[in-house]
Amino acid sequence: MRIHIFGARSIPALWSGFDVTATELSKRFTAQGHDVTVFVMEKYCPPGKVRLVDGVRLVYVPTLYGKFVETPIHEFLSSIVSLFSKADVSYVLGCRSSWVYVLHRLVGRIVAYNTDGLDFTRKKWGPIARWYLKLNYRIAALIGTGLIHDNTHIRSYFQEHFGRGGAFISIGGHIYSSTGDGVIQKYGLTPRSYYLIACRIEPENNIDKIVEGFRASKSTKKLVIAGGANYKSSLVESLQQIKDPRVVFLGPVYTDNHIEELHFHCFAYVHGHEVGGTNPSLLKAMGCGNIVLANGTAYNREVLGETGLFFEPTVEMTSRSIEELESTYLEHQHLRALAQDRIRRYYTWDRSAEFHTQYFSHLLGERATYGETF
Repeated sequence: MRIHIFGARSIPALWSGFDVTATELSKRFTAQGHDVTVFVMEKYCPPGKVRLVDGVRLVYVPTLYGKFVETPIHEFLSSIVSLFSKADVSYVLGCRSSWVYVLHRLVGRIVAYNTDGLDFTRKKWGPIARWYLKLNYRIAALIGTGLIHDNTHIRSYFQEHFGRGGAFISIGGHIYSSTGDGVIQKYGLTPRSYYLIACRIEPENNIDKIVEGFRASKSTKKLVIAGGANYKSSLVESLQQIKDPRVVFLGPVYTDNHIEELHFHCFAYVHGHEVGGTNPSLLKAMGCGNIVLANGTAYNREVLGETGLFFEPTVEMTSRSIEELESTYLEHQHLRALAQDRIRRYYTWDRSAEFHTQYFSHLLGERATYGETF
Protein backbone atom coordinates (compact mmCIF):
# COMPACT_ATOMS: atom_id res chain seq x y z
CA MET A 1 0.00 0.00 0.00
CA ARG A 2 1.29 3.48 -0.90
CA ILE A 3 0.36 5.98 1.79
CA HIS A 4 0.80 9.76 1.64
CA ILE A 5 0.52 11.61 4.97
CA PHE A 6 -0.40 15.29 5.20
CA GLY A 7 -0.82 17.75 8.07
CA ALA A 8 2.40 17.25 10.04
CA ARG A 9 5.11 19.86 10.40
CA SER A 10 8.08 17.59 10.99
CA ILE A 11 9.53 14.15 11.42
CA PRO A 12 10.80 13.42 13.98
CA ALA A 13 8.14 15.10 16.09
CA LEU A 14 9.00 18.45 17.65
CA TRP A 15 5.93 20.65 17.91
CA SER A 16 2.51 19.07 17.74
CA GLY A 17 0.46 15.97 18.28
CA PHE A 18 0.15 15.62 14.52
CA ASP A 19 3.95 15.42 14.31
CA VAL A 20 3.92 12.66 16.93
CA THR A 21 1.20 10.79 15.05
CA ALA A 22 3.00 11.07 11.72
CA THR A 23 6.32 10.01 13.26
CA GLU A 24 4.98 6.99 15.12
CA LEU A 25 2.57 5.68 12.50
CA SER A 26 4.70 6.23 9.41
CA LYS A 27 7.62 4.11 10.63
CA ARG A 28 5.22 1.34 11.63
CA PHE A 29 3.48 1.47 8.26
CA THR A 30 6.90 1.11 6.64
CA ALA A 31 7.78 -1.81 8.91
CA GLN A 32 4.54 -3.47 7.77
CA GLY A 33 5.84 -3.28 4.21
CA HIS A 34 3.99 -0.20 2.99
CA ASP A 35 5.47 2.65 0.96
CA VAL A 36 5.09 5.86 3.00
CA THR A 37 5.63 9.52 2.15
CA VAL A 38 5.19 12.40 4.62
CA PHE A 39 4.98 16.03 3.48
CA VAL A 40 6.80 18.33 5.95
CA MET A 41 7.88 21.94 6.56
CA GLU A 42 11.63 22.59 6.48
CA LYS A 43 11.52 25.18 9.30
CA TYR A 44 10.36 22.61 11.85
CA CYS A 45 12.58 19.71 10.81
CA PRO A 46 16.15 19.02 11.93
CA PRO A 47 18.76 20.74 9.71
CA GLY A 48 20.07 19.02 6.63
CA LYS A 49 16.83 18.17 4.82
CA VAL A 50 17.10 14.44 5.49
CA ARG A 51 15.07 12.63 2.86
CA LEU A 52 14.60 9.25 4.52
CA VAL A 53 13.81 8.55 8.20
CA ASP A 54 13.12 4.99 9.37
CA GLY A 55 12.32 4.05 5.80
CA VAL A 56 9.82 6.91 5.48
CA ARG A 57 10.26 9.30 2.57
CA LEU A 58 10.14 13.01 3.50
CA VAL A 59 9.07 15.62 0.97
CA TYR A 60 9.83 19.22 1.91
CA VAL A 61 7.16 21.58 0.63
CA PRO A 62 7.51 25.38 1.03
CA THR A 63 4.97 27.60 2.76
CA LEU A 64 4.57 31.08 4.20
CA TYR A 65 5.16 30.78 7.92
CA GLY A 66 2.65 32.33 10.29
CA LYS A 67 -0.15 31.43 12.67
CA PHE A 68 -2.97 31.63 10.10
CA VAL A 69 -1.38 30.85 6.75
CA GLU A 70 1.32 28.21 7.07
CA THR A 71 -0.98 25.18 7.37
CA PRO A 72 -3.43 25.85 4.50
CA ILE A 73 -0.67 26.93 2.13
CA HIS A 74 1.51 23.95 3.02
CA GLU A 75 -1.34 21.47 2.69
CA PHE A 76 -2.49 22.97 -0.61
CA LEU A 77 0.97 22.79 -2.16
CA SER A 78 1.58 19.34 -0.66
CA SER A 79 -1.68 18.05 -2.12
CA ILE A 80 -0.62 19.24 -5.59
CA VAL A 81 2.88 17.75 -5.30
CA SER A 82 1.36 14.47 -4.15
CA LEU A 83 -0.70 14.12 -7.32
CA PHE A 84 2.49 13.77 -9.37
CA SER A 85 3.27 10.44 -7.69
CA LYS A 86 1.17 7.35 -7.12
CA ALA A 87 -0.62 6.79 -3.83
CA ASP A 88 -3.37 4.43 -2.72
CA VAL A 89 -4.37 6.45 0.35
CA SER A 90 -4.07 10.13 1.20
CA TYR A 91 -4.11 10.28 5.00
CA VAL A 92 -4.84 13.80 6.26
CA LEU A 93 -4.08 14.68 9.88
CA GLY A 94 -6.75 17.17 10.89
CA CYS A 95 -9.58 18.90 9.06
CA ARG A 96 -8.07 22.38 8.94
CA SER A 97 -7.73 22.51 5.15
CA SER A 98 -10.07 19.78 3.96
CA TRP A 99 -10.98 21.62 0.78
CA VAL A 100 -7.51 21.19 -0.73
CA TYR A 101 -8.13 17.44 -1.21
CA VAL A 102 -11.18 17.83 -3.43
CA LEU A 103 -8.96 17.20 -6.46
CA HIS A 104 -7.69 13.97 -4.85
CA ARG A 105 -11.25 12.73 -4.67
CA LEU A 106 -12.03 13.85 -8.21
CA VAL A 107 -9.16 11.74 -9.56
CA GLY A 108 -10.36 8.74 -7.54
CA ARG A 109 -7.85 8.75 -4.69
CA ILE A 110 -8.87 7.44 -1.28
CA VAL A 111 -8.81 10.30 1.26
CA ALA A 112 -9.00 9.45 4.98
CA TYR A 113 -9.23 12.31 7.48
CA ASN A 114 -8.02 12.04 11.06
CA THR A 115 -10.48 14.41 12.69
CA ASP A 116 -8.39 14.94 15.86
CA GLY A 117 -10.13 17.42 18.20
CA LEU A 118 -12.67 20.06 17.22
CA ASP A 119 -10.16 22.69 16.16
CA PHE A 120 -12.82 25.32 15.51
CA THR A 121 -13.57 25.46 19.25
CA ARG A 122 -10.06 26.61 20.17
CA LYS A 123 -9.92 29.98 21.92
CA LYS A 124 -6.94 31.18 19.90
CA TRP A 125 -9.12 31.57 16.79
CA GLY A 126 -11.31 34.58 16.04
CA PRO A 127 -14.86 34.32 14.60
CA ILE A 128 -13.78 34.20 10.95
CA ALA A 129 -11.15 31.54 11.59
CA ARG A 130 -13.67 29.46 13.57
CA TRP A 131 -16.19 29.70 10.74
CA TYR A 132 -13.55 28.67 8.21
CA LEU A 133 -12.39 25.72 10.34
CA LYS A 134 -15.91 24.44 11.01
CA LEU A 135 -16.64 24.67 7.28
CA ASN A 136 -13.62 22.46 6.65
CA TYR A 137 -14.90 19.88 9.13
CA ARG A 138 -18.13 19.78 7.14
CA ILE A 139 -16.15 19.38 3.93
CA ALA A 140 -14.20 16.47 5.43
CA ALA A 141 -17.44 14.76 6.41
CA LEU A 142 -18.83 15.38 2.92
CA ILE A 143 -15.93 14.34 0.68
CA GLY A 144 -13.79 12.03 2.80
CA THR A 145 -13.67 8.41 1.80
CA GLY A 146 -13.23 7.64 5.47
CA LEU A 147 -13.02 9.38 8.83
CA ILE A 148 -10.79 8.34 11.73
CA HIS A 149 -11.59 9.60 15.24
CA ASP A 150 -9.19 9.13 18.15
CA ASN A 151 -11.93 9.58 20.77
CA THR A 152 -15.48 8.22 20.79
CA HIS A 153 -16.90 11.61 21.79
CA ILE A 154 -15.46 13.15 18.62
CA ARG A 155 -17.07 10.38 16.57
CA SER A 156 -20.40 11.07 18.28
CA TYR A 157 -20.09 14.78 17.50
CA PHE A 158 -19.49 14.06 13.82
CA GLN A 159 -22.44 11.69 13.71
CA GLU A 160 -24.77 14.21 15.37
CA HIS A 161 -23.67 17.40 13.61
CA PHE A 162 -22.30 16.27 10.25
CA GLY A 163 -24.16 13.01 9.64
CA ARG A 164 -21.02 10.88 9.39
CA GLY A 165 -19.62 8.33 11.78
CA GLY A 166 -16.35 6.67 10.93
CA ALA A 167 -13.71 4.58 12.64
CA PHE A 168 -12.64 4.95 16.26
CA ILE A 169 -8.88 4.40 16.24
CA SER A 170 -6.93 6.00 19.06
CA ILE A 171 -3.40 7.29 18.89
CA GLY A 172 -0.73 5.64 21.03
CA GLY A 173 1.75 6.19 23.81
CA HIS A 174 4.81 4.58 25.38
CA ILE A 175 5.82 3.23 28.77
CA TYR A 176 8.80 5.11 30.17
CA SER A 177 11.31 4.43 32.93
CA SER A 178 13.86 6.72 34.54
CA THR A 179 17.64 6.64 34.42
CA GLY A 180 17.87 8.63 37.67
CA ASP A 181 17.39 12.21 38.82
CA GLY A 182 20.46 13.64 37.11
CA VAL A 183 18.46 15.36 34.38
CA ILE A 184 16.08 17.18 36.69
CA GLN A 185 18.99 18.34 38.82
CA LYS A 186 20.14 20.33 35.80
CA TYR A 187 16.89 22.28 36.09
CA GLY A 188 17.37 22.84 39.82
CA LEU A 189 14.68 20.31 40.74
CA THR A 190 14.43 17.34 43.07
CA PRO A 191 12.06 14.34 42.86
CA ARG A 192 8.43 15.00 43.85
CA SER A 193 9.14 18.66 44.58
CA TYR A 194 7.16 20.04 41.64
CA TYR A 195 4.01 19.83 39.57
CA LEU A 196 4.54 19.60 35.81
CA ILE A 197 2.80 21.00 32.76
CA ALA A 198 4.36 19.95 29.44
CA CYS A 199 2.54 20.95 26.27
CA ARG A 200 2.16 23.70 23.72
CA ILE A 201 1.04 26.88 25.44
CA GLU A 202 -2.34 27.75 23.97
CA PRO A 203 -5.44 29.35 25.55
CA GLU A 204 -7.58 26.20 25.51
CA ASN A 205 -5.00 24.40 27.65
CA ASN A 206 -5.90 26.73 30.53
CA ILE A 207 -2.31 27.17 31.68
CA ASP A 208 -2.92 30.74 32.84
CA LYS A 209 -5.81 29.62 35.10
CA ILE A 210 -3.75 26.72 36.45
CA VAL A 211 -0.88 29.07 37.26
CA GLU A 212 -3.14 31.50 39.10
CA GLY A 213 -4.86 28.66 40.93
CA PHE A 214 -1.53 27.22 41.96
CA ARG A 215 -0.30 30.62 43.17
CA ALA A 216 -3.48 30.98 45.22
CA SER A 217 -2.92 27.60 46.88
CA LYS A 218 -0.89 26.95 50.01
CA SER A 219 1.43 24.58 48.18
CA THR A 220 5.14 24.96 48.89
CA LYS A 221 6.07 22.98 45.79
CA LYS A 222 6.98 24.40 42.38
CA LEU A 223 4.92 24.49 39.21
CA VAL A 224 7.19 23.72 36.26
CA ILE A 225 5.94 24.64 32.78
CA ALA A 226 7.74 23.08 29.82
CA GLY A 227 6.43 24.32 26.50
CA GLY A 228 6.02 27.22 24.13
CA ALA A 229 4.22 28.26 20.96
CA ASN A 230 5.32 28.13 17.34
CA TYR A 231 4.15 31.71 16.77
CA LYS A 232 4.34 35.01 18.69
CA SER A 233 2.09 34.56 21.70
CA SER A 234 0.93 37.12 24.26
CA LEU A 235 0.04 34.21 26.55
CA VAL A 236 3.61 32.91 26.53
CA GLU A 237 4.95 36.41 27.10
CA SER A 238 2.64 36.95 30.08
CA LEU A 239 3.67 33.65 31.66
CA GLN A 240 7.32 34.54 31.26
CA GLN A 241 6.71 37.76 33.19
CA ILE A 242 5.48 36.00 36.35
CA LYS A 243 7.85 36.69 39.24
CA ASP A 244 6.63 34.04 41.67
CA PRO A 245 9.64 31.83 42.57
CA ARG A 246 7.32 28.83 42.77
CA VAL A 247 6.46 29.12 39.05
CA VAL A 248 9.27 27.92 36.78
CA PHE A 249 8.96 28.50 33.05
CA LEU A 250 11.40 26.29 31.12
CA GLY A 251 10.24 27.06 27.59
CA PRO A 252 10.28 24.28 24.99
CA VAL A 253 12.42 21.31 26.07
CA TYR A 254 13.83 19.33 23.14
CA THR A 255 16.84 17.54 24.59
CA ASP A 256 16.40 13.78 24.30
CA ASN A 257 14.83 12.18 27.37
CA HIS A 258 14.56 15.42 29.33
CA ILE A 259 10.78 15.75 29.11
CA GLU A 260 10.41 12.11 30.11
CA GLU A 261 12.63 12.60 33.16
CA LEU A 262 10.72 15.74 34.12
CA HIS A 263 7.54 13.67 33.93
CA PHE A 264 8.92 10.72 35.79
CA HIS A 265 10.02 12.68 38.88
CA CYS A 266 7.15 15.14 39.20
CA PHE A 267 4.79 15.20 42.19
CA ALA A 268 1.82 15.26 39.79
CA TYR A 269 1.08 16.20 36.20
CA VAL A 270 -1.55 18.90 35.59
CA HIS A 271 -3.49 18.60 32.33
CA GLY A 272 -5.75 21.55 31.57
CA HIS A 273 -6.72 20.74 27.97
CA GLU A 274 -10.38 21.30 27.16
CA VAL A 275 -10.43 20.65 23.40
CA GLY A 276 -10.64 16.95 22.44
CA GLY A 277 -9.97 14.31 21.67
CA THR A 278 -7.06 12.09 22.86
CA ASN A 279 -4.05 14.23 23.69
CA PRO A 280 -0.46 12.95 23.30
CA SER A 281 0.79 14.88 26.32
CA LEU A 282 -1.79 13.14 28.49
CA LEU A 283 -0.74 9.73 27.17
CA LYS A 284 2.90 10.59 27.88
CA ALA A 285 2.04 11.48 31.48
CA MET A 286 0.23 8.17 31.87
CA GLY A 287 3.11 6.27 30.29
CA CYS A 288 5.49 7.88 32.79
CA GLY A 289 3.35 6.68 35.67
CA ASN A 290 2.33 10.18 36.73
CA ILE A 291 -0.46 10.99 39.11
CA VAL A 292 -2.57 13.05 36.72
CA LEU A 293 -4.80 15.94 37.73
CA ALA A 294 -6.85 16.58 34.58
CA ASN A 295 -9.53 18.93 33.38
CA GLY A 296 -12.69 16.85 33.72
CA THR A 297 -13.81 16.95 30.08
CA ALA A 298 -15.46 13.93 28.50
CA TYR A 299 -12.37 13.47 26.32
CA ASN A 300 -9.95 13.35 29.24
CA ARG A 301 -12.24 11.10 31.27
CA GLU A 302 -12.40 8.62 28.39
CA VAL A 303 -8.61 8.45 28.16
CA LEU A 304 -7.86 8.27 31.87
CA GLY A 305 -10.77 6.10 32.96
CA GLU A 306 -10.24 5.30 36.65
CA THR A 307 -6.52 6.12 36.56
CA GLY A 308 -6.60 9.89 37.17
CA LEU A 309 -8.03 12.74 39.21
CA PHE A 310 -10.13 15.55 37.78
CA PHE A 311 -10.63 19.26 38.42
CA GLU A 312 -12.42 22.28 36.99
CA PRO A 313 -9.90 24.75 35.51
CA THR A 314 -10.96 27.85 37.41
CA VAL A 315 -8.62 29.63 39.78
CA GLU A 316 -10.66 28.64 42.83
CA MET A 317 -11.16 25.00 41.88
CA THR A 318 -7.56 24.55 40.75
CA SER A 319 -6.31 25.88 44.07
CA ARG A 320 -8.70 23.65 46.01
CA SER A 321 -7.80 20.56 43.94
CA ILE A 322 -4.07 21.09 44.50
CA GLU A 323 -4.52 21.39 48.24
CA GLU A 324 -6.77 18.31 48.35
CA LEU A 325 -4.26 16.29 46.36
CA GLU A 326 -1.43 17.23 48.70
CA SER A 327 -3.47 16.26 51.77
CA THR A 328 -4.43 12.85 50.32
CA TYR A 329 -1.33 12.17 48.21
CA LEU A 330 -0.43 8.76 49.66
CA GLU A 331 -3.91 7.46 48.85
CA HIS A 332 -3.32 7.95 45.13
CA GLN A 333 -0.01 6.18 44.56
CA HIS A 334 -1.74 3.17 43.02
CA LEU A 335 -2.81 5.37 40.10
CA ARG A 336 0.75 5.36 38.76
CA ALA A 337 0.72 1.66 37.87
CA LEU A 338 -2.91 1.77 36.74
CA ALA A 339 -2.13 4.55 34.24
CA GLN A 340 0.76 2.63 32.71
CA ASP A 341 -1.35 -0.52 32.50
CA ARG A 342 -4.05 1.42 30.66
CA ILE A 343 -1.47 2.54 28.09
CA ARG A 344 -0.37 -1.09 27.59
CA ARG A 345 -3.94 -2.28 27.09
CA TYR A 346 -5.50 0.46 24.98
CA TYR A 347 -2.98 3.05 23.79
CA THR A 348 0.00 1.51 22.03
CA TRP A 349 1.27 2.75 18.69
CA ASP A 350 1.55 -0.81 17.39
CA ARG A 351 -2.16 -1.30 18.06
CA SER A 352 -2.99 2.03 16.44
CA ALA A 353 -0.91 1.32 13.32
CA GLU A 354 -2.49 -2.11 12.85
CA PHE A 355 -6.02 -0.69 13.09
CA HIS A 356 -5.12 2.13 10.70
CA THR A 357 -3.90 -0.20 7.98
CA GLN A 358 -6.90 -2.48 8.46
CA TYR A 359 -9.17 0.52 7.96
CA PHE A 360 -7.23 1.71 4.92
CA SER A 361 -7.58 -1.77 3.41
CA HIS A 362 -11.28 -1.64 4.20
CA LEU A 363 -11.60 1.65 2.34
CA LEU A 364 -9.65 0.37 -0.64
CA GLY A 365 -11.62 -2.85 -0.93
CA GLU A 366 -15.13 -1.72 -0.13
CA ARG A 367 -15.50 1.92 -1.07
CA ALA A 368 -19.30 1.73 -1.04
CA THR A 369 -19.32 1.13 2.72
CA TYR A 370 -17.15 4.08 3.76
CA GLY A 371 -18.48 6.15 6.63
CA GLU A 372 -19.81 3.19 8.58
CA THR A 373 -18.43 2.43 12.01
CA PHE A 374 -15.35 0.28 11.62
